Amino acid sequence: MKIGNFGSFDENLKTKGIVGLTNTSKLDRDIWNEYINNWDKLAYQSELLIADLEKRKILNLINTLETIPVAIDKEVFTTQRINQNFFRTTILASYNSNAA
Repeated sequence: MKIGNFGSFDENLKTKGIVGLTNTSKLDRDIWNEYINNWDKLAYQSELLIADLEKRKILNLINTLETIPVAIDKEVFTTQRINQNFFRTTILASYNSNAA
């Protein structure tokens, strides 16, 4: 949900017709403004948080950040079965599985 909140601030998404969630807070806006033009800081701090959660130390983090690949967009064509959700639910129900 938080990522959806951030999506509501992203002008690039808006040009694609994606508006994000509308129930944002002032803190969401503050966080967005802090990191939108500072991806290196965001990457660094997220790596610190992940390392802390995994109870590991970060060694040579700066070198790691320099090797982050550049994102490249590509167009893809997909085919989706009509009534896919009904089909999925039916199959899962046949095997006594939850349709979550």
